[in-house]
Amino acid sequence: MTPRRYRAFGRLVESDHPLAELHEAAADGTPAEWRLVSLPGTPPEVPGATRIGTEDVAYGATVTLDLLGPGAYRLTYTDSGTFDLSAASGEIRWWPGAGCDHDLASMDILGRVMATMLHAEGAVTLHASAVAIDGSAIGFMAPKFTGKSTLAAAMTYEGAQLVSDDALAILPGSPIRVVPGVPSVRLRQESAAHFPRTRDLRAPDLPRWRVVDTMHGDQVASQPLPLAALYVIASKAPEEATVPVRRVALGSIDAIIALSHFAKMGALLGDREGQRHVSRVVDVVASVPVYTLELVRDLQQLQAASHEIAAWHRA
Repeated sequence: MTPRRYRAFGRLVESDHPLAELHEAAADGTPAEWRLVSLPGTPPEVPGATRIGTEDVAYGATVTLDLLGPGAYRLTYTDSGTFDLSAASGEIRWWPGAGCDHDLASMDILGRVMATMLHAEGAVTLHASAVAIDGSAIGFMAPKFTGKSTLAAAMTYEGAQLVSDDALAILPGSPIRVVPGVPSVRLRQESAAHFPRTRDLRAPDLPRWRVVDTMHGDQVASQPLPLAALYVIASKAPEEATVPVRRVALGSIDAIIALSHFAKMGALLGDREGQRHVSRVVDVVASVPVYTLELVRDLQQLQAASHEIAAWHRA
């Protein structure tokens, strides 16, 4: 298969595996910064590899992370196969597992595989969705299937641009910035039915799939942006709240704990890599406010909530 070129997480990515949720990039001769190559057979043994962490992931699979050398890692999924990654070369070598579901593999690639590359390059990658308002980004952290994608989609109807869904890459420096990641959101059927762009779409008849709202043009951010705030979503039942949304600032220690808890790589980081993540998080928290976002769990009040959040961040 002829490799295709995409934009993701501030990188030009060349891949011989189709990544339908990304926007394709022009074949203008610009060299790719990351290259994903699928290989036949089984991955080679790497003497001296060190196991860092293991994590159970969705749909009954398990993934492990091994350190192969400075800036080089191996991710091994029980379903989608083995990925060897090198920050120095930008190369991702993939040995698909037997009977690999290639659509599910795409989710792994856009998730922990690219998050590992970003971690190796020094970024903080969070399990978060983000949008841009008036030239600055805000991120929403929450456990899987608890509303961060739905809120990000709702914000685009208030004039925000989508920065990324489910994985947010934060770059060190001054100011702290984020880079555009995945330009689409995955929505549960009931959430998709609430929005004009997706109300007539149906999810495939598989439990892991969601309705995909792919955005283009002015609906998505295209350049790195300063990070204005991060929010930890705390869902509230309608009877528990008097307003659709409310924010409460977190102190530094609680903010560091929150950003550590929502690391995209999760338990895979282990102790050693986890310490690197926390040290980077400390720098983020030093200049970016972090809030608890008390959000009413009611689609009928979502427009009012997203309108209020957008008002907080208008220039």
